Amino acid sequence: MGHKPVSVDSVLAKVMGFTPDRINHIALASSYGLGSIHPQIVGLPIDKISVKFPKPNKIVKIVNLKIPGGLRPIARRIYENLYN
Repeated sequence: MGHKPVSVDSVLAKVMGFTPDRINHIALASSYGLGSIHPQIVGLPIDKISVKFPKPNKIVKIVNLKIPGGLRPIARRIYENLYN
């Protein structure tokens, strides 16, 4: 269980067969100090539990998010990075 969103997303991206620093929202959130793209892994090595997922061929927009005021600038940059 992790407490930093970038670290958690990075590990799960690796488990799914993706490269975390090539995923825009993870790299951008990392630049805001929300965790490490290369966190310390405790337990089984990722290569022992990873499953290759197919790369998505289109982006699905998430609408009607309730984002706290302090996180809105970060969310806006992530959204713009993903959809522009």
